[in-house]
Amino acid sequence: MNFYIVDDDPSIPMILQRILEKESSNTVVGTAAGADKTLADLMHLEVDIMLVDLLMPGTSGIELIKQVRQLKPAIRFVMISQVKDSDLRAQAYEAGIEFFIDKPINVIEVKTVVEKVGQSIQMAQKLENIQSLVGGGATAVATPNPPSTSRAQVLAILRFLGITSEAGSSDILSVSQIMQEQRISFGILTLKPNTTLMTERKKSCFSEFGGPSRPV
Repeated sequence: MNFYIVDDDPSIPMILQRILEKESSNTVVGTAAGADKTLADLMHLEVDIMLVDLLMPGTSGIELIKQVRQLKPAIRFVMISQVKDSDLRAQAYEAGIEFFIDKPINVIEVKTVVEKVGQSIQMAQKLENIQSLVGGGATAVATPNPPSTSRAQVLAILRFLGITSEAGSSDILSVSQIMQEQRISFGILTLKPNTTLMTERKKSCFSEFGGPSRPV
């Protein structure tokens, strides 16, 4: 995964880069202290995940994320902050972030959040593969009679992709069943983030570790 880190505290990108690049598959392709450099860099960089500070001089992290989504809608966002204000956090989720990483930086938290976002990216790619195999191009409106795809057909596609035993395959089956029952096409399928859901999702990520670990 390619990462880009935005934080006006120069120590934060250094700490995060050290944690992220312990995994050989991760590369921090750039860092910035604010919006201007970030937007300029993204014009020529391939980025999968951005880690963005919430409060920065000038353009806030929330506003920056909104701007980046206009340029690169496929980028996933994780917000870094020591702010606990629930309204600000809700605004961040509405802007499109997937998780918060709290300051001071915690090694376990960073690794777990990055792993979850990486899994989400991989699942989205698998859904795109399924869509292409089903043969239906995305359309902007619902069709009266969208192509019928049975649970057995979707399961056969999952087997073809070799992911029937992976986490999330049951979710794909459930989504496809709902789409079939409600006659929804891929083109109008929307899974918008829910603030409460995302908060609970974050809590569940760390419950298996028995609470937060020591900060860096």
